[in-house]
Amino acid sequence: MPATPAPSVHDVRAQFEIVLASVTSEEARAMGADRMERRLLGQLLALGRALFALFLATRAAATAAEVDRDPAGVERPYHSERARDYLSIFGRLEFARPYFYRVGWAAGRRWTAC
Repeated sequence: MPATPAPSVHDVRAQFEIVLASVTSEEARAMGADRMERRLLGQLLALGRALFALFLATRAAATAAEVDRDPAGVERPYHSERARDYLSIFGRLEFARPYFYRVGWAAGRRWTAC
């Protein structure tokens, strides 16, 4: 499951400009309040989803260090990126986040084969 590509800041700004233009356009002047409200809700949910995806991508990039420490202080090296599904109030998102792994450790506890 590949993660959905995160939008760039430029893409999000362009999306905001589209929402703004839809409110001030000639078409909007002739539109009823109910129709505009429904249109805006859809546009704002899409904008929120794009902003949240950008936030998640920024967080993932900031935490993708070479080594991670769990609460017990055990170091786990960076292994790969894993795609995650997330159901937000803006809709479903797929995003990649760093995955850290150390052989022989599970959830911060050392395990041995029996």
